[in-house]
Amino acid sequence: MKKRFLLALLACLCLLLAACSPSSVPEEEVSLPVDSEETVEETPSVEDSGETVFFYVADEAVTFVEFSFHYNEAVDSFLQSDAYLESGLDPDRSLASQQYPGLEMSWEDVFIQQVQDQLYFYLALSQEATEQGYERGERENNYIQEIFAQKRDYAEEMEMTLEELLVQLYGLEMTPEILEKHLERYVLGMGYEDHLRETTVYTDDELAAYYEEHEYAVKVPDGYTVTVRHIQMVNKQSALDVLEKFESGDKSEQSFIDLVVKYSEDTESLEDGGMYADILPQNNVDEYGAFELWAFDAARQPGEYTLLEDETGSDIVYFVEKNESFWKVWSRNTMLDEMLTDIRDQYDFIPVEE
Repeated sequence: MKKRFLLALLACLCLLLAACSPSSVPEEEVSLPVDSEETVEETPSVEDSGETVFFYVADEAVTFVEFSFHYNEAVDSFLQSDAYLESGLDPDRSLASQQYPGLEMSWEDVFIQQVQDQLYFYLALSQEATEQGYERGERENNYIQEIFAQKRDYAEEMEMTLEELLVQLYGLEMTPEILEKHLERYVLGMGYEDHLRETTVYTDDELAAYYEEHEYAVKVPDGYTVTVRHIQMVNKQSALDVLEKFESGDKSEQSFIDLVVKYSEDTESLEDGGMYADILPQNNVDEYGAFELWAFDAARQPGEYTLLEDETGSDIVYFVEKNESFWKVWSRNTMLDEMLTDIRDQYDFIPVEE
């Protein structure tokens, strides 16, 4: 199931890259390492100065070592995802030497653009958050602590100090203090985005008016979205064993959540008890996979469950509920996206001239 969401995210990225993007960085000036647990590579000398600025967001600088951190995280996350298995990317070859499917760009160029756009977005929101008096909360601070805990564990595994590891991965001038200061800015923007998405309310009339105005530009089928929980497992027999445990109990949603926490291999949804909410199906019914055929069956009822299989493994899926109409979800999400983009655009993206 996670694969579908990652592939959709990557497809959206490709459309954005093809349409428009901030000024790109010349390939010969950027050669960033992949942060993998198998190897620790020396960061190229062009990034070795923490004072070397990659670009500005308004008056805030992003240095090469800060950019290198996010680049490594993006590549490493992709290589550990199900989407990587179908990407055709060879991690043993230079990313700069491999063309991204469907684009006249290398994989390195795509990751550079993705990270650049991501940093522009969140650092702009960070500045807006400061302007509006929004402050970091427990969730954002926990994120920073988790990053440092992961790096300390990795450093211990590599028999290095944290300071040595950060230099090896991100550049000679990277220190725990520099990384922490940068993350404080970055997660402030992340938290502010969550805050706006959670607190901005649109009336049904506003949603209907927006959809009516834009209906010609989108294909949103009639119907509803669904919310499910799932337990992802690579091994089918292990999935069958977990399913048997569920069926031997009270078959409640809480019992399912307990099994998610204990057994699911989808780490991204563990904190939410394996939940994926407001799922939209493919526009074309003929393209429905096993999940869509089951989840969007008109007769599907809350509390029903099934075991689904694909080439990546097995999913035990628990149906939680039917939600709002497609058009409402689409309108709300698109209006929120436009609002956040308008905020970002108030802060200039300024590439550093050669």
